[in-house]
Amino acid sequence: VVDPGEMISLKEILAKKRDPLIIMFNRLDYEQNLGAILRTAWGSDVDAVIVNPSGIHEVTPVVSKVSMGGAAFVPLISMSLFQALDQLKDAAVEVVGVEVGQGSPYFQKDLTKGIAILFGGEAAGLSQPLMERCNSFINIPMIGTLASLNVSVATAIVLFDRLRQKSLG
Repeated sequence: VVDPGEMISLKEILAKKRDPLIIMFNRLDYEQNLGAILRTAWGSDVDAVIVNPSGIHEVTPVVSKVSMGGAAFVPLISMSLFQALDQLKDAAVEVVGVEVGQGSPYFQKDLTKGIAILFGGEAAGLSQPLMERCNSFINIPMIGTLASLNVSVATAIVLFDRLRQKSLG
């Protein structure tokens, strides 16, 4: 259980965990999405959720309720994504960006090792400066004219494919 009074840092997680699973978000504007992401993160063995402090970045009553307990078990770290990306690079953790039309379909990428997965936000995808910090990209193939999915849904698709891949290994 994550003690809200005891803030854990990304550096501490990277020092403790050999093959971490970190998920990061450019900007979240809705508490319900953060709650759903924390619930998914809890169910898929995520070591930390990193959010940009300019958006929704803390566990509110709505976030807590929607997370159905996830907020108590998955560390939520509010920090500059650029600082986080620097720390991940120093720890030799691959950063995979999830972006429409970039890279290969998520199910073709090996997601089973230590990895940081970077998602855009609800209103916009990844900025060019963030994309430049990614080691590789994946996308979620779409049919028709729909460009993208809700960020919490996209997160669930990628994380649970990682679990599927790990179960096959």
